[in-house]
Amino acid sequence: MTSYRVVHDGKRWEVMKAPRNAATHRQISTHQTKQAAKRKARRKANSGDSLTILKKNGAIQNRVTVQS
Repeated sequence: MTSYRVVHDGKRWEVMKAPRNAATHRQISTHQTKQAAKRKARRKANSGDSLTILKKNGAIQNRVTVQS
């Protein structure tokens, strides 16, 4: 299973990816808007993957396990 995160880097929104048990995520894309980053993360995620959306301040806004 894989973990995806949508995070703000101070200027843009990034989609990050990591294996489920990994401590670090790697950037897979950057976007001007949070909505665009969320769409990309949802397209990349498969059933059983986790998706975490963070606010600009780094707090968790939403965390879900993707269902097929």
